[in-house]
Amino acid sequence: MSSRRKLPAAPKLTDQVAEALQRHIAEAGLSPGDQLPTIVDMSSTYGVSPTVVREALARLRSEGLVETRQGSGAYVSGTARPFRIAPGLTGNALVLRVLELRLGVETEAAALAARRAGRTAMRRLTDAFGAFAQRIREGEAAMAEDLRFHRCIADAAGNPLFGEFLSFLQQYLNDSIGLSHRRSQRRGRMDAVLAEHARIRDAIAAGDAEAARAAMRDHLEAGMARIRSEAGDAG
Repeated sequence: MSSRRKLPAAPKLTDQVAEALQRHIAEAGLSPGDQLPTIVDMSSTYGVSPTVVREALARLRSEGLVETRQGSGAYVSGTARPFRIAPGLTGNALVLRVLELRLGVETEAAALAARRAGRTAMRRLTDAFGAFAQRIREGEAAMAEDLRFHRCIADAAGNPLFGEFLSFLQQYLNDSIGLSHRRSQRRGRMDAVLAEHARIRDAIAAGDAEAARAAMRDHLEAGMARIRSEAGDAG
């Protein structure tokens, strides 16, 4: 019997529409300031719901290609091809690649936060950790609280580009952190995840840049190991 090959997952509708809109902008020769069709028209053209069109526009807006104006519609905001994460990636492949990207950025953000975080930034980080811990104790999904914790670290780094980059990654972090949390909950690993966050918080509070860098790296690498372990068990 021949071995079966797993087919790649089909791109999400949102990704397909975002790609189609980008092609339309290029092929129609649209320039910055040119208006795009209405959401109703795009919904009809692509055969999807208005919600899918709005999500596609939000993705292109986060990438700097489209801007929306209240009560007016969507407009082209640039012609250069923006940085994008391959839209065909889903599941474990997407999660692991996003985690690798975060590994290179957030470890340094944590180190800078340890050096630069003032009282206000530290209070926000402590509050975010407390909210995260509370949700875990309640056995509830803590994705939003986890994202808030990491965003507080990016903000505490004292360089707005870290926060802006995390804002760009938000659309992918929702999927990757949500998947990671669901798998950790099934395995009873959320206490370990919480302990990893506590170690990061403590290192930043102590002003220890090297410890903060190491704690963030260990946390993200542990997340990657959990995902790979889950995939191996399912194979």
